[in-house]
Amino acid sequence: MKARLAKICSLLPFALLLSLVPLPASAQPALRYIDQTPQCGEDITPIEHDERTGLSRETYALKGGYTLIIEPTVWKCSDGEEVSSCRVCLQKGNTVRVIENMLGYLNRTRYAPRYENTDFEDYFVLTYYFDCYYHYLIKKETGALVLAYTGGTADTERNLLIYSPLNGDDFTAVGDNLTDTVFLRDLSAKKDYDLMPYIEREWEKGTYSGTNWWLDAFEITSATEESVTVRFRGFYDWQREEYAELIFTVPR
Repeated sequence: MKARLAKICSLLPFALLLSLVPLPASAQPALRYIDQTPQCGEDITPIEHDERTGLSRETYALKGGYTLIIEPTVWKCSDGEEVSSCRVCLQKGNTVRVIENMLGYLNRTRYAPRYENTDFEDYFVLTYYFDCYYHYLIKKETGALVLAYTGGTADTERNLLIYSPLNGDDFTAVGDNLTDTVFLRDLSAKKDYDLMPYIEREWEKGTYSGTNWWLDAFEITSATEESVTVRFRGFYDWQREEYAELIFTVPR
């Protein structure tokens, strides 16, 4: 199907977990960090507040006794330059797992990695903003990236997610990251349901709005053990000058 998405954004690679090292002596000795090798120099220092960016440590309580931490850091490069950056951590009990060390890409008011209150039982979503929004579904137990996607909607009570997958996880590449596909994922059953057949007839009529916001136009209205009902308002009716509503039921 011909791609019609209007924007293509590039992201830094998602940082995976590489080694196990103890916290500095100044920190709580019972805690251990599962960390990665720095990309710039050898020194990464977490701080409470970065005067240069105005950003402070953010903490969020997640289901299952987890705490998400997004904190400012200072990276000391090999040439002695100090660079403001940030680190994303997931803590449970006495273990802190470093999800990502990110070099640069901060502004004066927000981090690039953000938490937007999408918290499932066994997963949570970390959102990145680089001219448009990208999302990462992360497994809490391991800190591993499960799914990279854009658009969609989440029903955290029913463990359901509507999403459009990205092509791979090399987000430094520009061009083929976005797709014209959308799925419903049952996180409990670990099953995907293709939603394109339900909306393709309207798509072929040419009433598709022509922008990438249609991926955010889904809503999960109800769900049972047998089916999920979805409302979609992503097609523009140029004759009536309104967005048509489409409701369909997906068998489980």
